[in-house]
Amino acid sequence: MSIPQKSSYAIIPSYILDDENLDEGAKNLYARISMYSQDGRCWASNQHFADKQKVTTRCIQKWLKQLVDAEYIHVEVERGGFQTKRDIWITNDFKKFNTKRTTVHPQTNHNSCHNEPQFVQINTSDINIKNIKEPCDSVASASNDAVSLCSFFIEQLKKLKPDIKLNTKNWEQDFDKILRIDKRCPERLRQMIEWIHNDGFWKTNILSPGKLRKQYDRIELEMQGNAEKDIIRKNRQFALKLKDQYPDKFKGLTFDEKFVVNRSTAKEIPFNLPEKTFQKVLVSLFGGVLND
Repeated sequence: MSIPQKSSYAIIPSYILDDENLDEGAKNLYARISMYSQDGRCWASNQHFADKQKVTTRCIQKWLKQLVDAEYIHVEVERGGFQTKRDIWITNDFKKFNTKRTTVHPQTNHNSCHNEPQFVQINTSDINIKNIKEPCDSVASASNDAVSLCSFFIEQLKKLKPDIKLNTKNWEQDFDKILRIDKRCPERLRQMIEWIHNDGFWKTNILSPGKLRKQYDRIELEMQGNAEKDIIRKNRQFALKLKDQYPDKFKGLTFDEKFVVNRSTAKEIPFNLPEKTFQKVLVSLFGGVLND
């Protein structure tokens, strides 16, 4: 659905611009609502507003609530079938000023002392340029997973240094961004945090979730590399153990850096197979069966 735009200017009551209880983003949002309104009604979506103001829809929800609580707008939602219709109605004062119709929506009775409100005309191109951004993510509630990960991260840091000095402001929201925006797996993050604080290099370099978020891909690659090295080491140990226990059976066993080989049959298997798979294949390579 296209969004109607009456002109390149938005008309805003001066008392809204002067309202110190409103975020600047809420005032910006009101300007857009008034710009898009027809007969005092606007039906633009939260996503549309978010795209225009270059913020998240959570910011838009927050600012809409501020405007509703202040009785500058009234929101009506009509649900039917698979569709939901929403109308945003602006205040009576503005409707009388900005539309030809004299009737007003019955539920937008703005009770204020502004009997003769003053109106300010704003060039909408200025709104596009300024794009007032509010730190909504820093004040929004973090998810339960984010809170749990933050506590675990702090716990790991204190294991390294019990008296460590930490500024944990917004850490829960930082973890929320890692989960919500970066789409990371909570369980994988927990594994990574534990791995970091057992690694000689990273445990002294990742002291905040912000740094963890920035280095996530590099850390994960190192984790994967170390995990493969660990599997190779364990599989090599298993092969040597078998050769020591059954020297006659495994006399043809030899190996290099990547493969274990049966010289008698010239067959080989890679060391980087999962442990259980490697053990079964190795034993079968020499004509045996692994007893679980």
